[in-house]
Amino acid sequence: MRSDDGAGSIVAERLARSGLKNALDCGGVPENYLGRVEKLQPSDVLFVDAVDFGAPPGTAALFGGRTFRVQSLSTHSAGLSPIVDFLAQACDALCYVLAIQPQSVAEGEGLSEPVQRAVEAIVSSPVWLGLDGGLPSDV
Repeated sequence: MRSDDGAGSIVAERLARSGLKNALDCGGVPENYLGRVEKLQPSDVLFVDAVDFGAPPGTAALFGGRTFRVQSLSTHSAGLSPIVDFLAQACDALCYVLAIQPQSVAEGEGLSEPVQRAVEAIVSSPVWLGLDGGLPSDV
């Protein structure tokens, strides 16, 4: 309902449909999925989110690692910092954000053209091959 803010959900849904079993669409409430993630005990967690980091719309950038601070890296009110802190303790997980620069997060449906292109590039990336048994070639 907030245009480009849906990019992360679309990426997660498409990856899950393509066979990546641990791709979760957490919508606007990733904290509701912490128990499920904790049970998985992942070594790494990747959040995909629309983030205003001052780049041209549709630009994707990866942030994360051991010294990662994410308070302002999210379109969600509380930011991801409490979630990253919890996962670091509960799973010893390294957290990353694959940020997609939105064109707009105003009320509205559908992604802008630059963000749609970014979503397509992310979903079709060969980086997902081999994870959870790999993805079919028709991703």
